Amino acid sequence: MKIKIRRDFLQKRKSLDKNIIDEAKNEVYDIIKKSFISQKKIVMSYISHDNEINLELFNETHSHIYIPYIDEQNLINAAKFGPLIKGKYGIWVPKNKKFINKETIEICLVPGIAFNKFGNRIGYGYGYYDKFLKGTNIIKIGCCYEWQLINDFTTEAHDIKMNYILTEKRLINVN
Repeated sequence: MKIKIRRDFLQKRKSLDKNIIDEAKNEVYDIIKKSFISQKKIVMSYISHDNEINLELFNETHSHIYIPYIDEQNLINAAKFGPLIKGKYGIWVPKNKKFINKETIEICLVPGIAFNKFGNRIGYGYGYYDKFLKGTNIIKIGCCYEWQLINDFTTEAHDIKMNYILTEKRLINVN
């Protein structure tokens, strides 16, 4: 089931119109500015890839943004936001490798392919975020378009739940 959802949703997301993407970017930024997210000091965000919800406006205005960087051991590190270069999988990552201890991160904004009302997430299937977030007290916020919310799907023991889901329409507390 996850494989079919992943394939179908990725195809739909990749075919999104640029106007929809830009409108959602502005709407998400407005929601973030009005929420507790903007009040947290250290935030791990991401650089959108394949038409993920774009957090560019937040990344550029918040003073302590960190971006995921996949290292040689296939683990995520949190690198200080700054000039970007293409990294693994063609994803933009910070050029400088100024990493931060993940225990100091207050919020992690997590991209996904689909989410459900219980905070479960379908990602690309590599488990990078699950490994990174396991055992932390970081507030986990899944980021997606409203249409990426689905009723339910089967989860696995290693899947890490989100505390909130952020869409272009709302911030949902799933706890």
